[in-house]
Amino acid sequence: MVSIVIPVYNVEKYLRECVDSVLRQTYSDLEIILVDDGSPDGSGAICDEYAEKDSRVTVIHKENGGLSDARNAGMAAAHGEYIYFLDSDDYIVDDAIRLLVDRARTENADFVFFDSENFVEDYEFPEYIENFSRARTYRTGPGVLLLGATVRNSEYFPCVPFEFFRKQFLEENGLSFYKGIIHEDELFTPVAFVRAKTAAQLRKKLYVRRLRGNSIMSVKDSAKSYEGSAVVLRELDRELDRYSVLSHEYRALTLCMLSKSLDMIQNYTLIDRAERKRLRPLYAESAEIMKKHRYFGFRRFWAKVEHPELYYFYLKHIKPLLHKK
Repeated sequence: MVSIVIPVYNVEKYLRECVDSVLRQTYSDLEIILVDDGSPDGSGAICDEYAEKDSRVTVIHKENGGLSDARNAGMAAAHGEYIYFLDSDDYIVDDAIRLLVDRARTENADFVFFDSENFVEDYEFPEYIENFSRARTYRTGPGVLLLGATVRNSEYFPCVPFEFFRKQFLEENGLSFYKGIIHEDELFTPVAFVRAKTAAQLRKKLYVRRLRGNSIMSVKDSAKSYEGSAVVLRELDRELDRYSVLSHEYRALTLCMLSKSLDMIQNYTLIDRAERKRLRPLYAESAEIMKKHRYFGFRRFWAKVEHPELYYFYLKHIKPLLHKK
């Protein structure tokens, strides 16, 4: 059986499309866990409606605790051999679960990662529309090797809805989602990769991701976004303590942290001046973490860390002029 956990919050406009895509799956041995995270709209009633119509649907009504808390609640209630986390404003193709189960069993994989396609609905940040489809094929193997390879090839997509897990693997490694932050997937996914004995790729677009202006992931430059990223960096640094500096795990995780750090520096410069002042101690803490690791040691990176405002001035005023020439 596969447990599909769907956190639900303020998505009455999209929820039916999401749940219907699961009910249409060609693989029918499903447990569908709808976690109503204190949604103030009609989403909770829609969840109950589906539970009445299909015995495979279970509803958890809880106080609002955020996406991570809802996913953790669903995970705790799951009984399946495999578990999949689906966002309630997106959907999956009809044979997604069958293909994922076949791949996971054939490869004896702790988790399988796959591709997605986007469609735009009232999206406010067109410059951030990303491609979530990989051009390369990765051989099944230890997760840490696949993490390093995908990061180096710029094909690392940490979104948890693009991943399919063996539930026993999550339990044995004590994996759960960090509560109360944005970017929780950027902490959960690399840790899952480095701890997985076997990870496998399914090179198919099984997920359909909706881009909308008021979704969590469209908020790119807010203080809350930066605070979440700082937590991710700090917790990945703690994960590094488990490994030797010469290990594959250390190298792969620091590659993820370097990519995250570059994003954090740019985002910090775009935050409102007053908020930037409030976040300065947190920025200083993050900068100290960046300075610890050997793979962060190139000059341009250090210039960005030490002088983020100058880096912003370069991005905003100098770089456009250079591209015009």
